[in-house]
Amino acid sequence: MTRNTFLALVAVALSVSGLGMAGAQAAKRDYQRATPAAPAEQEVRTDTYVFSYSYPAAAGAIPGLKAALEADRAKQKARLARSAAEGRRMAQKGGYGFSAYDYGKGWDVVTDLPGWLSLSAAYSGYEGGAHGYTGFDTLLWDKRAGTKR
Repeated sequence: MTRNTFLALVAVALSVSGLGMAGAQAAKRDYQRATPAAPAEQEVRTDTYVFSYSYPAAAGAIPGLKAALEADRAKQKARLARSAAEGRRMAQKGGYGFSAYDYGKGWDVVTDLPGWLSLSAAYSGYEGGAHGYTGFDTLLWDKRAGTKR
């Protein structure tokens, strides 16, 4: 059964039971809250870079947090693309080999409480040179205020 079919059946049942549209709208909201969002994953491979970025469904279900993570993803991808293009130009100009750059960041839920969502991320990359780099990031989202803390 599709989600829309389910919601239509709930609306009919609530209308017949005397709860009307208010009951149907409340049931729809409850169903949407209970339906988990899918995790977001992106991987891009070009001849100059490999980029990957992911975050869990719990983060994608919160509009403000999703927007913040999407903005970070776009920023990191654009930075990597610029850096890789410049690295390739420098290698061609200098007459040496070019190895594709890469960057990957994956967010995970640390804890999901009624008012808070805590995330941590591990990231790694390579942008030329003798070795790559690694690091971590943290994010605490205040669900009531709709902002990072």
